[in-house]
Amino acid sequence: MTDTRGPLPIVVGVDGSAPALRALDWSVAEAVAMHRPLHIVHCLTGPLMRYPFVSSGTGPPDGGFRVAAQRVLTDALQYAQSAAPNIRVTTELVLDAPVSTLLRKALDAEFLVVGSGASTHLVGIRAESVGLTLAAHAPCPLVVVHSIPGDDPRHYEGGIVVGVARSHPSGLLSSRQRAGRSG
Repeated sequence: MTDTRGPLPIVVGVDGSAPALRALDWSVAEAVAMHRPLHIVHCLTGPLMRYPFVSSGTGPPDGGFRVAAQRVLTDALQYAQSAAPNIRVTTELVLDAPVSTLLRKALDAEFLVVGSGASTHLVGIRAESVGLTLAAHAPCPLVVVHSIPGDDPRHYEGGIVVGVARSHPSGLLSSRQRAGRSG
Protein backbone atom coordinates (compact mmCIF):
# COMPACT_ATOMS: atom_id res chain seq x y z
CA MET A 1 0.00 0.00 0.00
CA THR A 2 1.40 3.38 -1.02
CA ASP A 3 0.80 6.54 0.99
CA THR A 4 -0.17 9.31 -1.44
CA ARG A 5 -0.50 12.09 1.15
CA GLY A 6 3.11 13.18 0.67
CA PRO A 7 5.69 13.68 3.36
CA LEU A 8 4.45 13.89 6.92
CA PRO A 9 4.78 17.36 8.46
CA ILE A 10 6.80 18.44 11.42
CA VAL A 11 4.18 19.63 13.94
CA VAL A 12 5.17 22.35 16.40
CA GLY A 13 3.08 23.71 19.25
CA VAL A 14 3.46 27.44 19.90
CA ASP A 15 2.11 29.73 22.59
CA GLY A 16 4.03 32.96 22.03
CA SER A 17 6.59 32.26 24.78
CA ALA A 18 10.39 32.24 24.46
CA PRO A 19 10.51 28.41 24.74
CA ALA A 20 7.93 28.16 21.95
CA LEU A 21 10.00 30.54 19.82
CA ARG A 22 13.01 28.27 20.31
CA ALA A 23 10.88 25.24 19.33
CA LEU A 24 9.61 27.05 16.24
CA ASP A 25 13.12 28.05 15.23
CA TRP A 26 14.35 24.47 15.63
CA SER A 27 11.34 23.13 13.70
CA VAL A 28 11.89 25.48 10.78
CA ALA A 29 15.54 24.40 10.52
CA GLU A 30 14.54 20.72 10.61
CA ALA A 31 11.78 21.22 8.03
CA VAL A 32 14.35 22.75 5.68
CA ALA A 33 16.94 20.04 6.34
CA MET A 34 14.45 17.19 5.95
CA HIS A 35 12.40 18.76 3.12
CA ARG A 36 9.24 18.45 5.22
CA PRO A 37 6.20 20.69 5.51
CA LEU A 38 5.73 22.49 8.82
CA HIS A 39 2.41 22.64 10.67
CA ILE A 40 2.18 25.23 13.46
CA VAL A 41 -0.51 24.69 16.11
CA HIS A 42 -1.76 27.03 18.83
CA CYS A 43 -4.46 26.19 21.37
CA LEU A 44 -6.94 28.59 22.90
CA THR A 45 -7.64 26.92 26.21
CA GLY A 46 -7.34 27.12 29.98
CA PRO A 47 -10.04 28.85 31.99
CA LEU A 48 -11.50 30.07 28.70
CA MET A 49 -12.75 26.57 27.94
CA ARG A 50 -14.66 26.23 31.21
CA TYR A 51 -16.32 29.60 31.63
CA PRO A 52 -18.43 31.76 29.34
CA PHE A 53 -16.66 34.78 27.90
CA VAL A 54 -17.36 38.08 29.61
CA SER A 55 -17.38 41.04 27.29
CA SER A 56 -16.92 44.68 28.21
CA GLY A 57 -19.72 45.48 25.76
CA THR A 58 -17.36 47.47 23.56
CA GLY A 59 -14.93 44.74 22.53
CA PRO A 60 -15.23 41.33 20.97
CA PRO A 61 -17.50 38.83 22.76
CA ASP A 62 -14.53 36.62 23.62
CA GLY A 63 -12.67 39.50 25.26
CA GLY A 64 -10.08 39.52 22.46
CA PHE A 65 -8.59 36.13 23.32
CA ARG A 66 -9.20 34.75 19.82
CA VAL A 67 -7.54 37.81 18.26
CA ALA A 68 -4.52 37.38 20.54
CA ALA A 69 -4.34 33.66 19.72
CA GLN A 70 -4.51 34.38 16.00
CA ARG A 71 -1.69 36.93 16.46
CA VAL A 72 0.53 34.18 17.94
CA LEU A 73 -0.09 32.06 14.84
CA THR A 74 0.38 34.95 12.42
CA ASP A 75 3.71 35.89 14.01
CA ALA A 76 4.86 32.25 13.91
CA LEU A 77 3.79 31.90 10.27
CA GLN A 78 5.55 35.11 9.24
CA TYR A 79 8.74 34.01 11.00
CA ALA A 80 8.69 30.54 9.41
CA GLN A 81 7.98 31.88 5.92
CA SER A 82 10.72 34.50 6.14
CA ALA A 83 13.26 32.02 7.56
CA ALA A 84 12.40 29.25 5.08
CA PRO A 85 10.47 30.50 2.05
CA ASN A 86 10.81 27.15 0.24
CA ILE A 87 8.91 24.99 2.73
CA ARG A 88 5.14 24.64 2.97
CA VAL A 89 3.88 26.11 6.24
CA THR A 90 0.36 25.76 7.59
CA THR A 91 -1.18 26.98 10.84
CA GLU A 92 -4.11 25.90 12.95
CA LEU A 93 -5.90 27.51 15.88
CA VAL A 94 -7.61 24.85 17.99
CA LEU A 95 -10.14 25.43 20.76
CA ASP A 96 -8.95 22.61 23.01
CA ALA A 97 -6.27 21.69 25.52
CA PRO A 98 -2.68 21.58 24.20
CA VAL A 99 -1.92 17.98 25.20
CA SER A 100 -5.00 16.39 23.63
CA THR A 101 -4.65 18.55 20.52
CA LEU A 102 -0.97 17.78 20.01
CA LEU A 103 -1.52 14.06 20.62
CA ARG A 104 -4.12 14.06 17.82
CA LYS A 105 -1.82 16.01 15.51
CA ALA A 106 1.06 13.62 16.29
CA LEU A 107 -0.85 10.74 14.68
CA ASP A 108 0.00 12.20 11.26
CA ALA A 109 3.36 13.83 12.02
CA GLU A 110 6.97 12.98 11.24
CA PHE A 111 7.61 14.22 14.75
CA LEU A 112 6.18 16.63 17.28
CA VAL A 113 8.06 19.64 18.69
CA VAL A 114 7.37 21.76 21.79
CA GLY A 115 9.41 24.12 23.89
CA SER A 116 10.44 23.26 27.42
CA GLY A 117 9.29 25.06 30.52
CA ALA A 118 5.65 25.28 29.50
CA SER A 119 4.27 24.56 32.96
CA THR A 120 1.26 26.66 33.84
CA HIS A 121 -0.07 28.02 37.11
CA LEU A 122 -3.83 28.50 37.21
CA VAL A 123 -5.66 29.45 40.40
CA GLY A 124 -2.86 28.07 42.56
CA ILE A 125 -2.86 24.66 40.88
CA ARG A 126 0.25 23.70 38.99
CA ALA A 127 -0.45 21.97 35.70
CA GLU A 128 2.06 19.40 34.52
CA SER A 129 4.39 20.34 31.70
CA VAL A 130 2.95 19.80 28.24
CA GLY A 131 6.26 18.27 27.13
CA LEU A 132 6.35 15.83 30.04
CA THR A 133 2.83 14.61 29.36
CA LEU A 134 3.47 14.32 25.61
CA ALA A 135 6.65 12.34 26.28
CA ALA A 136 4.57 9.72 28.05
CA HIS A 137 1.90 9.42 25.35
CA ALA A 138 3.05 10.72 21.94
CA PRO A 139 2.53 8.22 19.10
CA CYS A 140 5.49 9.67 17.16
CA PRO A 141 8.95 10.96 18.09
CA LEU A 142 8.79 14.01 20.35
CA VAL A 143 11.35 16.81 20.49
CA VAL A 144 11.33 19.07 23.53
CA VAL A 145 13.58 22.01 22.70
CA HIS A 146 15.28 23.13 25.89
CA SER A 147 15.47 26.76 26.99
CA ILE A 148 18.12 28.53 28.95
CA PRO A 149 16.82 31.50 31.00
CA GLY A 150 18.11 34.80 29.61
CA ASP A 151 19.56 33.13 26.52
CA ASP A 152 18.63 34.27 23.03
CA PRO A 153 16.19 31.57 21.92
CA ARG A 154 17.58 31.61 18.38
CA HIS A 155 21.16 30.74 19.34
CA TYR A 156 21.67 27.57 21.32
CA GLU A 157 24.50 25.13 20.93
CA GLY A 158 23.41 22.18 23.02
CA GLY A 159 23.16 18.44 22.96
CA ILE A 160 20.22 16.25 22.13
CA VAL A 161 18.87 13.72 24.58
CA VAL A 162 17.03 10.76 23.06
CA GLY A 163 14.74 8.41 24.94
CA VAL A 164 13.71 5.08 23.50
CA ALA A 165 10.89 2.85 24.70
CA ARG A 166 12.10 -0.68 24.08
CA SER A 167 8.65 -2.09 24.85
CA HIS A 168 7.50 -0.98 21.37
CA PRO A 169 10.13 -2.06 18.82
CA SER A 170 8.20 -0.46 15.95
CA GLY A 171 8.64 2.88 17.75
CA LEU A 172 12.38 2.63 17.19
CA LEU A 173 11.97 3.38 13.48
CA SER A 174 11.15 6.74 11.99
CA SER A 175 8.14 6.92 9.69
CA ARG A 176 10.56 7.03 6.74
CA GLN A 177 12.24 3.81 7.90
CA ARG A 178 8.84 2.13 8.47
CA ALA A 179 7.69 3.12 4.97
CA GLY A 180 10.90 1.71 3.44
CA ARG A 181 10.42 -1.61 5.20
CA SER A 182 6.80 -2.02 4.13
CA GLY A 183 7.58 -2.03 0.43
